[in-house]
Amino acid sequence: MLKAGSGTPGQLADLLAYRRVMSQVAGWPIAAASYARFGLYLLLPVAAWILGALIESLIQALFF
Repeated sequence: MLKAGSGTPGQLADLLAYRRVMSQVAGWPIAAASYARFGLYLLLPVAAWILGALIESLIQALFF
């Protein structure tokens, strides 16, 4: 706790400015959009594999 007359004159203002800056910082460094992007990156190879298999079976059904 601050005592009357202790510290520098701008110390309370500095603490309030620091509190305001810290309240504007995101609580977690990874946003929800990052999770969605990561999930899409994981699904992309699986989707390509499934679509490749579907196209292969379609070509075999049409031409062979």
